[in-house]
Formats: sequence, structure tokens, C-alpha cells
Amino acid sequence: MYHDRDFGLYIGGQWSWGSGKQTKPILDPATEGVIGHIPDANAEDIDGALSAAAAGLQAWRKVQPWDRSEKLRKVSELLRQRIDELAVVMSTESGKPLVESRGEWIAWQFGPRLNAAFAEIKGLFDPGNRMNPGKMVEI
Repeated sequence: MYHDRDFGLYIGGQWSWGSGKQTKPILDPATEGVIGHIPDANAEDIDGALSAAAAGLQAWRKVQPWDRSEKLRKVSELLRQRIDELAVVMSTESGKPLVESRGEWIAWQFGPRLNAAFAEIKGLFDPGNRMNPGKMVEI
């Protein structure tokens, strides 16, 4: 299971425990036991994160749209490969059932496509919930 994990701040391409070195516990809502720690970011850490984000935006703007699309698809694929692990993290932190956490990750990955498909299907029906042949399209 997911226990005894510590997470840092990811700022400017590097992990750190922040400039203040203070931490906060991550509690398991079911047992109220400590399952990890996170840094207690201070103003200096936030300023560093904002500066790094601004610099990253300048670099990202120079990337061509097609290349951006490829990079975002790669991120999506990497997340998809880790859905089970991410669902365990979410369930442990929030106390929700594992199946619900996994469902949220799947919905996040596929939600926009499902919404588009539902809207297309819904358009085939009239308000009386009957097929509307006039709205059907040839494939």
C-alpha cells in the first residue's frame, strides 16, 4: 500500500524541501496516522515557483503547436500507464474508495472524448427521447 512517502517541491526542474525546511504531515483519513510528509512552502518558495513558471512559459511559447501536441500526448500516455498507482495515492490521501479514485483518473483521461461522443449521440434524439432521423449523419 501507499505509506511512508515524502514529497518535495518541484521548482525549476528540481526537487527540494523548500527554503524553510519545515514540513507538514500527510494523514490517512481512515486511521489519522501519518503516511508521509510534504514541505511547508514559504513566500520564497512561491516566488521561485512563479519565476520558474514564467521562464517555462517563455520556452513553451517557442515550441510549435504540433510539437506541443506530441509532448502533451506523451504526458497523457505516461499518466495512463500509472492510473493504478495514482488511484492508490488519491484514495489514501482522501479516504475515498479505490474504484472511485481510479474512475476519476479514467474520466480525466477520457472525459473530453466521452463528452463529445455523448453530445453527438444525444443530438440524434429529440426531446421526447425518440430517434430523429433528420439529424442522423452518414458515416
